[in-house]
Amino acid sequence: MNEKRKLKRRQLLYYPEVYVRDTDYLLGKLADITQEGMMVVGDRNLQVDSELPVQIILPETLYNSTRVCLDVKCIRCKKEAKSGQYSTGLRIVNISDNDRLLVNRMILEYRIS
Repeated sequence: MNEKRKLKRRQLLYYPEVYVRDTDYLLGKLADITQEGMMVVGDRNLQVDSELPVQIILPETLYNSTRVCLDVKCIRCKKEAKSGQYSTGLRIVNISDNDRLLVNRMILEYRIS
């Protein structure tokens, strides 16, 4: 990935679970997030350039929602030597205005960095 990150990554107080939307297929836990993308850490090795619909399960209800739904593209997937888990960089490619508002709210309410 030769592109420079435009927005500061935000780590959260919680590590919400990220699933393939409408399934019980767990991709992993949300490690950090921006309005443009996220890092997920888990046991799944995703194909770079693959696109998939995902949902982030919120730790509490925000604006009457318990999840954020969006479509992402895998831009990086690397197995970490120490943990054996995969760090997967996902770029947001499609998100509704309401879910974008939820991402922004999540960053404001739960960020630690």
